[in-house]
Amino acid sequence: MDQSEIQEKRAPAWIPLGAVLLAGILLLLIFWNGLAYMVDKWELDEYNHGYLIPVVSLYLLWLRAEQIGQIKLSGSWMGPLFVLLSIAAFVIGELSSIYQIIEYGFLLALFGIIIAAIGWQGFRIVWVPFVYLAFMIPLPVFMYQGLSGELQLISSQLGVEVIRWFGISVYLSGQRDRPGCLSTAGCGSL
Repeated sequence: MDQSEIQEKRAPAWIPLGAVLLAGILLLLIFWNGLAYMVDKWELDEYNHGYLIPVVSLYLLWLRAEQIGQIKLSGSWMGPLFVLLSIAAFVIGELSSIYQIIEYGFLLALFGIIIAAIGWQGFRIVWVPFVYLAFMIPLPVFMYQGLSGELQLISSQLGVEVIRWFGISVYLSGQRDRPGCLSTAGCGSL
């Protein structure tokens, strides 16, 4: 067989892209409830950055498009295994009503699709935009409450230090001055 016959027997270039798009649409349908919950959480002040994360991730991916085009893309059969694991995460998340499991399961499925489409060598190029997507997922409530209390105390302590730099006498009496009042300027924590 000469080179022209081999090229004629290859599948059209759009077939792999079409398969990836079809897999992506199916995953969106499967993980829809968890993703809708995530987008609802983005309405809160703490998570309204979530809308920008996919856009920034796509921009970072676009910056690497030339590098991706220069390598030989060889998908890996490990990708479908990661997709199956993500389906298991989806089932666990649905049964436990813990939407963060569903949301991380979606990222695992996306990881599986990427590995299946471009392989490990291609993933080495796109790992930063992919990992950045994790910041769009809201923290579980127990983790958020634990972190926010500690961070508010650190913020209050930094505020006291800045005020002291200006020679103003100030005393931090703790994180909670009155019941239900966290350390904010309106609560009199300084």
